[in-house]
Amino acid sequence: MRQLQKFYLLHLRLISQRYKYKYGQPAPVELLVQQIADQKQGYTQFGGLRPYGVSFIFAGWYDIQV
Repeated sequence: MRQLQKFYLLHLRLISQRYKYKYGQPAPVELLVQQIADQKQGYTQFGGLRPYGVSFIFAGWYDIQV
């Protein structure tokens, strides 16, 4: 596994764990996608560095009880 993939997976796990600790429920998929997209976009726009060479496909579901 490439280093950037490992970095982002660990970062996603950390976000998820913090959210679950704080709110007592799993993190919404939208939150995870937004956090990673913001980090990737900000790094390449403001850092003046090369863009990340990693692509992700996110999938999730909601267990809605009616």
